[in-house]
Amino acid sequence: MRRQEIVRGDTLNQPALVFLQTDGAPVDLTGVTARMMIRSRNDTLVYDATSTIIIDLLTGKLTFSVPSTETELWLLGKKYFFDIELTFPANVDNPLPVVVTFLSTELTVVKDYSRS
Repeated sequence: MRRQEIVRGDTLNQPALVFLQTDGAPVDLTGVTARMMIRSRNDTLVYDATSTIIIDLLTGKLTFSVPSTETELWLLGKKYFFDIELTFPANVDNPLPVVVTFLSTELTVVKDYSRS
């Protein structure tokens, strides 16, 4: 699990996840669905970020963003947790959908000093 700090009131962006084949070509993400939820330590849903996920089928990139209006509500010093779950559709090689989890992260909220 990765550990990361987020300044309260900042937008939560991560570098794009890029899915490449062994030859460097982008993975075909056609039909892939993704979901991401941020939860507290006691598993309470804090924010469902699923609708912020963008999958670029041509480049194999996945990005997401949690708006600053959301993170400004998070409590200082509190730890939140998220991951991104991708579901790949069934195909000839895999007759059932394949679910894979990426980017399991523990976020710690820190103070924002530049504020009104």
